[in-house]
Amino acid sequence: MTRLEPFYLRNVVLYLPTLSDLINFVCINKKSCDVSESLYINPFNLPQSIPIQKIVTLFPKLETLYLPYEVDYNLSFLENLGTFIIELRRNYKTPKSQGPSKSVTSLLSTEWFPKRVRKLRIFEQEVHTFADNISKYVQLKTVTFGFKGNDCMEDFMKIITHKTLRTVTFSAAAYHANLISAIDFSDLSDTQFNIQFFAAVNSELSIEDVQKLSKLPPNVCVYISYLSDIILEPLYKTKNITYLPFLSEKELYRTVTKVLNKNLNDKNLFSFIQKALPKELQVVKDFTQQDDKTSVIKVDFTNLKEEFCMEIVVLQEVRFVELIMPKTVKILKMKSVEGAVKALVCKLEDVKIIKHGRDKVEIECENVKKYKCDRSRVDVMYKGKKYLNTFFMAVGEGLSYDISVTQTSKLVFLRKGEKVGQLVFCGKVCLNDTTFVVNDVKESFDLSRIHNNEINTFKINEMRSSPFKLKFGEVQNVKIMGNDENESYINTIHFDKIERMKLSYCCIEQLKGNELTNLDSNDAFIANQTIENYGIIKYY
Repeated sequence: MTRLEPFYLRNVVLYLPTLSDLINFVCINKKSCDVSESLYINPFNLPQSIPIQKIVTLFPKLETLYLPYEVDYNLSFLENLGTFIIELRRNYKTPKSQGPSKSVTSLLSTEWFPKRVRKLRIFEQEVHTFADNISKYVQLKTVTFGFKGNDCMEDFMKIITHKTLRTVTFSAAAYHANLISAIDFSDLSDTQFNIQFFAAVNSELSIEDVQKLSKLPPNVCVYISYLSDIILEPLYKTKNITYLPFLSEKELYRTVTKVLNKNLNDKNLFSFIQKALPKELQVVKDFTQQDDKTSVIKVDFTNLKEEFCMEIVVLQEVRFVELIMPKTVKILKMKSVEGAVKALVCKLEDVKIIKHGRDKVEIECENVKKYKCDRSRVDVMYKGKKYLNTFFMAVGEGLSYDISVTQTSKLVFLRKGEKVGQLVFCGKVCLNDTTFVVNDVKESFDLSRIHNNEINTFKINEMRSSPFKLKFGEVQNVKIMGNDENESYINTIHFDKIERMKLSYCCIEQLKGNELTNLDSNDAFIANQTIENYGIIKYY
């Protein structure tokens, strides 16, 4: 029987995702309990789900408190809690709407926090405060941040020249290569520098940039986050620039491979992608726009190996002849693209296609839950069969859908693969839990076969005037809103049983049903109504 040594068991504990998993591990035997108590650093994921005070109690020999990702709660209590060192490893970027955590930013200039930090990743907005207080960080060994050019050069130099630092990692746009290559890193030989360049604002590293960067001293490692001639062409093989895909700003462990348009057809592309095993592939605008290269690009990604893990493909402002997506792709996003795209073997879940050219996009929509498209040409397939502007929604399975289109389309409701209703719309349809919302219905519909436990609330917005006949079965809520500028005309609303109905800005020729509990028709006109059970109607 194979036995794991304590060293390996500690590694197991560090990656346990929840407190429940930790408890189960501790209860295996005395050895597993002793291993847990001997940890000098806490399991990486625990601070996301349990209080830090409890973590300190669980691990009495704690020497390093590991705080992953963004920390959104007040950390001031740490001042009087233990003497452990702090490693704060947060995502490098966060959505602009959120910004950096204020609770962390406020700690950067305190007296107690800086002297207990060994490893830190800081946001752009925090750089100035951090630089002003850099002398307080007497145990800081590793820092990661972003270089923003001349505007922050003074702060940048304060940080990288800090005496205790042993590893500095920073990202920079390609157009800042001149500024960075002019820094004398040889005077900072005790510090290892890792520089990662990305392509931005119509700029990539030039041949001149590569020549300058190749002359940097041995304590500087240069990485490039996108695939271009610098990485793919033999001309550059002797240079000290290494390909390293960016970590995603949304998920710390999700790598993104970014490829320039002109290099999409390179013979070495597949080998680089398969080494990186990215979760996301981005193809971005070729800044030189070499038509002779982009006009012949045809790539079949299904030729990649089975273990390949690409789940997201983003195409933006690019040109090619044809791309064929691998079966692993779940998310496809395209904007201002010229070229045919086939995604027929994928199990797509999220699709966004905006400003696509004259060429055709073919997708399999059996698993699509989120879809957004303008009037771009898209051929939708369902289980291998072609449909014209048609989408499918499974009811009774607890699934959510969000579909947005700008041309008239059909929505088919399915129960275990069987059609139970359909409607024609132009705009947006959503299903969340058991609430269904649709904008701008284009034809009469019959949804009486849909059960109350599958969809119990129907909301119809922006209803247009037309001789429509709307039919519901047994439903909890129905809300129909016409055009608030001009009342919308509806011929007939028929139902079996509705608990609550609200009608706004519409004129109903006939309201007919078996049972209706509450009716709010203050903003609507009903010409004729035939309700078999009148006794429980309440007018608002």
